[in-house]
Amino acid sequence: MAKTYKDFEKSRFHQKYPRKSDGELVVGATTPLNRNCAWGNFFLDRWKMNEMKAGRDPQKSMEVAGEIGTLTHYLIECWLKEEEPDTSEYGGAFIKEAERNLEGFVKWAKRMQFKAHKIEYGVASEKYNYGGQIDLICEAQGEMFLGDIKTSKGVGYPKQEMQVVAYAKAYEEEAGTFLPQAFLHIYQGRCTIHWVDEDRVPILWDAFLTFLRAEELRKQLGA
Repeated sequence: MAKTYKDFEKSRFHQKYPRKSDGELVVGATTPLNRNCAWGNFFLDRWKMNEMKAGRDPQKSMEVAGEIGTLTHYLIECWLKEEEPDTSEYGGAFIKEAERNLEGFVKWAKRMQFKAHKIEYGVASEKYNYGGQIDLICEAQGEMFLGDIKTSKGVGYPKQEMQVVAYAKAYEEEAGTFLPQAFLHIYQGRCTIHWVDEDRVPILWDAFLTFLRAEELRKQLGA
């Protein structure tokens, strides 16, 4: 039986992930970044101000974008698994935009000879005690990479890059292979690929470990 949208939505917001060695739950890679890294907050604050000036509720706008993004993820997963999606819980406006994004992804995937090897694949680092859910272990035009689907207007910010590098490092522990990382940016029905520059990876990894350590210190201080 195929997962419904409701099941999928729940699966995307787990904050902790089990280590394969002992089942112990570890923090998700996004948690230390969201709690301790303020990079990019200036642009978010400016966007909120622009939304308010335009007479829109920023929180509502974020919720709408988030729902469309999650529904887009769900439709893509169903398409890749050749499953029939269940969108009965959603109104036409959400479905229409998500289906538009799916069409853009499918066109891109066919053009790039895209293949998905693992979908929504959970990883957990034994060495550093963090985990995450990888959108895709996949290939395009014969090149294997770790793919992360993004549906926001912008993509490729340092926090996003740190996240996928952390996923790649955890996957390397398990599989013995460090994969290139790329964002599949799907916005307004158009899909493009944005690679993480391999020269930036050591700095991004060092920065992620810094924020991971900051999370441990935050907990010790009770902050």
